[in-house]
Amino acid sequence: MPGNEGRGYVLRRILRRAVRHGRVLGIRKTFLPSLFPSVEGIFEGTYPELSKRRDVIVNALRDEEERFSRTLDTGTELLEAVMKKSASKTLRWRRGLQALRHLCFPLELTQEMAAEHGFSSTRPASRPDGVSAPACRAARAMAAMATRRSTASWRPSTARRSSWATRNSRSRAPRSWLL
Repeated sequence: MPGNEGRGYVLRRILRRAVRHGRVLGIRKTFLPSLFPSVEGIFEGTYPELSKRRDVIVNALRDEEERFSRTLDTGTELLEAVMKKSASKTLRWRRGLQALRHLCFPLELTQEMAAEHGFSSTRPASRPDGVSAPACRAARAMAAMATRRSTASWRPSTARRSSWATRNSRSRAPRSWLL
């Protein structure tokens, strides 16, 4: 199954590359699950568990493709905006490409897409692959919190507000001191 470490991460990157190339070919809807029967037919003798876990695999393919399609759409829009604003043909990491990293947009994909438009990009020396799993999880958690706060009417409790107001009114200097 696609994951954030080891073989799962390699599988995730292969699936994401397939989604990207599908977009380049003009395929906008979900297509990976429809390719599974062909793969199953080719490898059924070597990997009999493909037939046993067909539903789980097809659902995992669909979920991974849908999630990455959203990331790909957002990242492509952001990259195009950065390329339009760039005065030179070199995209700087600190000036906009870092935002792509927070979307969990792979650095190698950023560089490939930039090269297709005649741009080169700098890359940070500390991260050879461009995206780390903890950074992705943190970015997704922050996005989820922002969504929850914007959709819910969040307010501190009245008890907390009144105790805060009480503490601050006691610690405030009298107005006569300010004159």
